[in-house]
Amino acid sequence: MPCCASGRGRVRVRVYRRFVETGGAPRLEELARELDESVTTIRACPRELAAARHVVLDEHDAIVMAHPFSAIPLGFSVMSATTLWWGGCAWD
Repeated sequence: MPCCASGRGRVRVRVYRRFVETGGAPRLEELARELDESVTTIRACPRELAAARHVVLDEHDAIVMAHPFSAIPLGFSVMSATTLWWGGCAWD
């Protein structure tokens, strides 16, 4: 089942909020719970966001990047008093 445009937008905003808040990406189950949707409904959204180059997924469809944020250490980071963020390059 494809993700509707409003669903994609809600998922994208939630992904960015999670990166800002914690320095990491949400899992599919967390997105579904936080958006009060089923996992089945949300499942297509990250894939569609990846196809549009808004996020990068790993081989298990987990979100690993949402430019400029990275959920994995790529060598470039910045830290606040409470959160460490990884970036994909020095410009990030």
